[in-house]
Amino acid sequence: MGRIKTQKGTTVVKYLKEWPDLPNQTLAKKIYSENSVLFKDAEQVRLIILYYRGVKGKERRNKKQIKN
Repeated sequence: MGRIKTQKGTTVVKYLKEWPDLPNQTLAKKIYSENSVLFKDAEQVRLIILYYRGVKGKERRNKKQIKN
């Protein structure tokens, strides 16, 4: 059974599909500047980006894949 995406996750995935080649930190700042009400800070956004890109650690690698 898959996990249900939160509003934060859904927002990040939308940006990842639109800007797939943007570096993590740059994308996090962009997302945060346009959605500051939703997120605590750009670092929180960056960690969610890492999760969805599958680079948050060995145990989470390849768990999430963004489909274009």
